Order: sequence, then C-alpha cells, then structure tokens
Amino acid sequence: MIYGIANHAQFEPLVRAILLGVVCGILWDVLRFFRRLIPAGRVRLFAEDTLFFLVWSLLTFLLCYVYNFGIVRAYILLAQPFGFLLWYCLPGRLTFRVADWLIGKWQRFVVRPLLVVFCFFFRLFIRIKKHFSRKRQKEKKKIKKSKKNIPELKKKTCKQIKTNV
Repeated sequence: MIYGIANHAQFEPLVRAILLGVVCGILWDVLRFFRRLIPAGRVRLFAEDTLFFLVWSLLTFLLCYVYNFGIVRAYILLAQPFGFLLWYCLPGRLTFRVADWLIGKWQRFVVRPLLVVFCFFFRLFIRIKKHFSRKRQKEKKKIKKSKKNIPELKKKTCKQIKTNV
C-alpha cells in the first residue's frame, strides 16, 4: 500500500512536468509566430529567448514548490524537455506550417495592399512638396530681381548737408 502511494505521489508531478513542457512548447510556437510576423535583430532575439527561459524556470520552480513540496527532482527536470519535444515534433510542426500559411496570406492580402496605398500617397506627397518648393524658389528669384531694380532711397545724414558758417 505505501509503495503505491509513493508511486502516485511521484507520478502526478511527472505528468504535470510533461504538461508544463507542452505548455512551454505552445508558448515557444507563439513566440516563433511573432518572430516570423515581425523579424527581429540579434539583441531582440537574445532578449526574447532569455525572457522565455526565465519564464520557464519560474514555472518549473512553481511546479516544484506547489506539487512537490519544493523538492526538485531529476525526473521533473527531464520530463519538461520531453513534453516540450512532444509538442514541438508532433503538433508543433503542423502549427508552424499553418502559421507560415497564415503569415503568407496576411502579407499578400493585407500588408502588400496597405504598402501600395502608402507608397502611392508618399509619392504624391513628394511630388506636391517638389512642386511647391520649385514655386517658392521661383518667387524668391523674382523678389531678388525686383529688389535690384528699385533704387534705395539715400538717407540724408549730417555729412551730406554741408553748411557754411
């Protein structure tokens, strides 16, 4: 009887560790989906990976604390990567193909038309700006020419008026 209770006490954290690995695999797929949607540089990838593994470590700690009275056992630490690989190799491949298909459709039917509209209005703005800047330059030239043609009024100063005393 005691032997059966001990196995059950260790079996439940094992199953929960496998499920935690599957949950972390799902989180990893969500992260991969957003990485495909919005490509990132090295620094952002490093930050995302670090954050992901910190969250996984926190979840492992909470699993051990809540379901195993704070005792970290090797089978828990080995069962989580097994659950992760279980998700990653079986449904993870399918979800990644679906995600790639969705991203392709998103880019084809949403991003490209918006980009075309944006480029159209941007080119239109540039043309209008060039038109007004040319007009402004022409007006400046006209003003400079008109200033040259108008003789300046000479101010009378004391030196110009000579009085004989």
